[in-house]
Amino acid sequence: MNIDELKETLRMERVLKKYLAKTTGEKCFAILELKNLFSLQSLCLYLGVSRQGFYDWLNSSKPKYKNLDNEVADLINKLYFKFKRKYGYQMLTLFLNKYFGKNLKPWVVYRYMKILKIIAVRIKKCLITTSLDR
Repeated sequence: MNIDELKETLRMERVLKKYLAKTTGEKCFAILELKNLFSLQSLCLYLGVSRQGFYDWLNSSKPKYKNLDNEVADLINKLYFKFKRKYGYQMLTLFLNKYFGKNLKPWVVYRYMKILKIIAVRIKKCLITTSLDR
């Protein structure tokens, strides 16, 4: 090992010290963030994650907020408040598919609503009674 490689290793060790006791997902996220500064092989070796495991994590288990399409989320929010929080995910799916040309499944709109923390307000039906005492 020459001096430059040793300096690089020490700098990498200082940067990655806080990720050593984390879960595998957090280690992979750290590798994703720092792969521009250091080589992928050395990051994986230092954190104890295989390269294949990192690529599997990268392709399959991205966090929910990474899969969020902001355009669809804005449309869902606008429709939700336009109809005064009355409609749920199934009706919003119908509106999005018919009027905005989207091709979404109801479970996708449900997931967006769950991430955005919006739910439809249930309206209780009132039973109107009249008295016979007139």
